[in-house]
Amino acid sequence: MPKTLSKPILFYGDYPQKSIDHQNSMDDTIYQWFENVKNKFELNNNHINKYAEAVISNESDYASLSEAQLSDKIMELRNRLYNAKLQHNLIIHSFAIIRECAFRTLGIRHHHEQIMGGFVLLQGMLAEMQTGEGKTLTATLAAITAALQGIPVHVVSANQYLAKRDADTMKILYHRLGLQVSYIQDCMSTEEKKTAFQANITYCTSSQLAFCYLHDYIARDHFSQTENQTQFRNFISLEKSSDTILRGLCFAIVDEADTVLIDEAKTPLILAKESKNISQIKTYKQALSIAELLTRDLDFLIQKNDEFILTTEGKRKITFACQKLKGIWSGKRNQEFFVKLALTSKYLFIRDRDYIVSDNKITILNKNTGRLLPNSTWEHGIHQMIELRENCAISNFTETIARITYQSFFNRYLHLSGMSGTLKDISTELQEVYKLFTVVIPTHKPCLRHADKSMLFKNLNEKYSFLMQRIIFEHNNGRPILIGTHSISESEFISSLLMQQNIKHVLLNAKQDSAEAFIIQNAGQPSSITIATNMAGRGTDIKLGFGVNEKGGLFVISAEMNPSRRIDRQLFGRTARQGEAGASQCIYSLEDTVFKNYYAKFILKLLSLCFPTKKILPHWLAQLLIYIPQWHSEYKNKKLRLRLMRTEKSLSKHLSFTGNIE
Repeated sequence: MPKTLSKPILFYGDYPQKSIDHQNSMDDTIYQWFENVKNKFELNNNHINKYAEAVISNESDYASLSEAQLSDKIMELRNRLYNAKLQHNLIIHSFAIIRECAFRTLGIRHHHEQIMGGFVLLQGMLAEMQTGEGKTLTATLAAITAALQGIPVHVVSANQYLAKRDADTMKILYHRLGLQVSYIQDCMSTEEKKTAFQANITYCTSSQLAFCYLHDYIARDHFSQTENQTQFRNFISLEKSSDTILRGLCFAIVDEADTVLIDEAKTPLILAKESKNISQIKTYKQALSIAELLTRDLDFLIQKNDEFILTTEGKRKITFACQKLKGIWSGKRNQEFFVKLALTSKYLFIRDRDYIVSDNKITILNKNTGRLLPNSTWEHGIHQMIELRENCAISNFTETIARITYQSFFNRYLHLSGMSGTLKDISTELQEVYKLFTVVIPTHKPCLRHADKSMLFKNLNEKYSFLMQRIIFEHNNGRPILIGTHSISESEFISSLLMQQNIKHVLLNAKQDSAEAFIIQNAGQPSSITIATNMAGRGTDIKLGFGVNEKGGLFVISAEMNPSRRIDRQLFGRTARQGEAGASQCIYSLEDTVFKNYYAKFILKLLSLCFPTKKILPHWLAQLLIYIPQWHSEYKNKKLRLRLMRTEKSLSKHLSFTGNIE
């Protein structure tokens, strides 16, 4: 670590964290930059390999110890770590002891590359470790070393399923070293979360952490109270939770760091209270009725940045429809605003892609992970308009109590590090925003994944015909197949095609999330077929059944293009792990939603006419047509993140905390 974090309360107060002034200070920025450059230079000059070799060389010293003797060594290490500054010789001994304990409890020792990853995490940097390299076990090296120093550790997972799985899996190792581990679930009460965060090491999601932090921010006396904040504090006291939930922001290891720090950082996290507004519901109903009168491309256009442009004819129809309406509909600006809002809810938010309807309720889907966000709602009336369109119960409007961005939140940690298999493409942004350098860790065994040529068909019929042929062929050969889709609707359609062929398969999407562990457990068995959304794209470890490796391993098919190349890489990373065999292939169509929404109709028609005798576009052209929308989507999302950062900095500079900003 660049700075000692032992006894954080003594150095940073009763709620350790970086202050806003400290984050923005030029001295701290320069110091952090030079510290990271120094660390990266050392790691790139094979120092990290020497440390890993030194850890492995200590194996025999600890392997010969009895359980009682090993316990004495653990206690001795704990005292040294707690009372001394963390130095490389202590790290080496710590890793060697953790490695021996892992063997005695889990039956596995951290291999050379995992030790390298552990060093990177302790240096406050990002480790790019390919999928299947054992990042869950790697994190224990840094987490345990910090926890033995007396530092509260947060291991941030991509979702709460992985948080629970990893905590349960590694619990026996943590207990052997005298440490307590816990995990957070959304269903927990405030008091249960507070208890869980008292453990030495806590597994949780980024949103759970950030909302607990906002809760703490309001519960503490660091601002002048507004009426809303006073009401919220009264609510807190009713729950008997006037104390803070967290013990500060000391030490965080972010698993799947690109998802948490980049993909989830497009929108701020908002803590809100409910409020009723009956008149607004009436306005939304009227706006939806007017929107139904408008025709796409005739009355309005949808730009590539998702902006709605009303044509002259569209404006005329809106004016005519609003003639008999009064109040808020009297002004043209309000007319166009609410109608555009209604059009947005209709055309940009699609059922089974952006949300699902269950129990007469709208639940948002996370596009990046394919998982449900049960406690989240869209702002600015979008959520209520969708509920009206779907004839669901109308949820109450929300009023902002406090807000924070992921960029601001994670920069408040005294020590931040992370890992993922897909960091290199976004390493520049991670360095600029979070001051984190990325170190690429070599694979433990050579990757044997074979990537078949991408297939881009002219129409959907040809795509699905080829897809079924390929599935049946691999299925008959006894090979397990994982079919990845971006939306629930696409996964259910492919499922219906297989049902027509009487082919046994399993469907995994947000509607079947309760059976996720069982489905993943059997996805690598001979001849198994699993259709999954992005739920199966991160953190899932598919174990191959007997004889599967000899048949070519798991075959992964991407049947629907994702908005990011990193999501595709994560999907393909489910196969050919740890030296196993495996293959992957993209099977798309020009009539897929992504292509139809991005490319103009005349371009798609021209592409079909250029190759009249071929069902499939040439491979080089297919690669280009796939690359351009994904590049543009990633570029647009990056602009959103940068705009959000600029907005927050501007608000922080000119305004004090009022409840609408953090």
